[in-house]
Amino acid sequence: MSGEPIFIAFFNHKGGIGKTTAVYNIGYLLSTFGKRVLLVDADPQASLTSLIYADLWQSPDEQEKHYSDWDAKQQLGSYCTVPAILHPIIRETEPGLVTMDRAEHVVLTPVHNYPNLFLIPGGLETGRLDGPAELGLSMKGFYQGVPKSYSEIFRAIARKESIDVVLFDLAPSIGAWNRSLIMFSDYLVVPFFADYLSYQAVKSVF
Repeated sequence: MSGEPIFIAFFNHKGGIGKTTAVYNIGYLLSTFGKRVLLVDADPQASLTSLIYADLWQSPDEQEKHYSDWDAKQQLGSYCTVPAILHPIIRETEPGLVTMDRAEHVVLTPVHNYPNLFLIPGGLETGRLDGPAELGLSMKGFYQGVPKSYSEIFRAIARKESIDVVLFDLAPSIGAWNRSLIMFSDYLVVPFFADYLSYQAVKSVF
């Protein structure tokens, strides 16, 4: 990898416009050009994770098994999902201090047999990251460093794994967790349809 990893956030607070599909397809395309790409499922609904595993998760039991496996790795000190990676940050008095140490213990999930494409799965507990981020964006003190720390740990992970491009699949929400990732990303992509509601959503973003 040459230079710093590029962060690209995909966001539109109108749902159902193909944002998750765009993240997956663009990530795959970049990986075929030799770029090492990390997909981060930042949506509490874990839509990107479900899309990637659609051919394997034919029942809730199969889905539960994957999450149980990721939880088991967490118990052994390896962190695989967005909630597992980030929740300890909100308990630190100086959130930035945990960034590098946490990154060293993150294990990326390969996406199928694509050699350059990796995933950090999402989970419902990602929604809990909104509260500390909102406090960090709105006031000084204990939580002030949280929004930047959310992004800095992903930068540390990307550097450790020689990732060229990080793509964030954000939820259709204007919450502080989304705003934190958008603020510290290099680019913002706003997918939309050619209809009135999509037009209104794009206008409200800018």
